[in-house]
Amino acid sequence: LVRKRVENDIWQQLHEFLCIETSLEKNMEAVLELFENHFFSHPQFSIQSCSEVMKHTLTHQQIYLRFVHLKLNKKLMMDGFTYHKIGQLNQIAFPKAIINFLENYKWR
Repeated sequence: LVRKRVENDIWQQLHEFLCIETSLEKNMEAVLELFENHFFSHPQFSIQSCSEVMKHTLTHQQIYLRFVHLKLNKKLMMDGFTYHKIGQLNQIAFPKAIINFLENYKWR
């Protein structure tokens, strides 16, 4: 699931995956709970893999990222999000942090 950012920030008009932003690092149980509360219930997905925490430095702040690869049990329709095949992701404009992840991730 990918959406174009419309917020007025440095990533405006770039794309992102389904995202949860927090001010503090969360363990995987807390992340799953946030997904369930914000997007969909746990029986609708399973975790394929989880990246290590990555640090991305901007001019004015540091961002710590973790990517969670989910397998959905059924296709979900979410406002603003579209589905893309893995092979199509290199044709989409993403922020540098996501590009770095995509270039290094070992797709199964």
